[in-house]
Amino acid sequence: MTFETAARMQVVRKQEKEPRIKDFIRNELSAIPAADSSTPPVDCIVVARTIDSPVMRALAAHSAELTARAITVRTILSSLDVPAEGLGPVPAEWLATCQSRWTRNTRLADAHEFLVLGDRATWIGDCMRRDPQKRDAFEGFNPESPATAALARRSFERLWKLSEPVSRRHRWVPLPAALPELATLAPGAAAAVAALEVPTPPTPGATRH
Repeated sequence: MTFETAARMQVVRKQEKEPRIKDFIRNELSAIPAADSSTPPVDCIVVARTIDSPVMRALAAHSAELTARAITVRTILSSLDVPAEGLGPVPAEWLATCQSRWTRNTRLADAHEFLVLGDRATWIGDCMRRDPQKRDAFEGFNPESPATAALARRSFERLWKLSEPVSRRHRWVPLPAALPELATLAPGAAAAVAALEVPTPPTPGATRH
């Protein structure tokens, strides 16, 4: 099974991306029981282009609830670029609690943005190489599919191993020599990217660039 068969893909206008992901996260959080000793821990994983991607901004909008529910967040970013105006709506104190890595190897930028919350809710976006703030794109919202979530998590773990940790002491600066040269990991990187490929349906004019 691939993402293209598991996800429900639809065209989403660029100005609607962040609000729709916010709604998706809010709905999923409302369905998660309050954390206590009798419930298994819940986590969230995200692959995003930058911290300014709509998915990161949408997740940050729920940072207080994520913290209150003790939901851990791991992020993989394609770039450590920070907007000229700063972190904007992404709280620095919350961002510091996330486990973050970045993909120095540009080949990994061909992976798709995605978010998995818990063991069944998955959102899948466009390729990390494309700026989601500037284009409409096919995206997938799948709130009730353990199989899709499991597939995304396997791909995330492969990308996680091929990515570099971000230093908490210096915002968005990678730790020097934290991992072996990623160039030597090209075969694994290619496999990770291939697992995330979501071909765009051949509908002329379906999206605007």
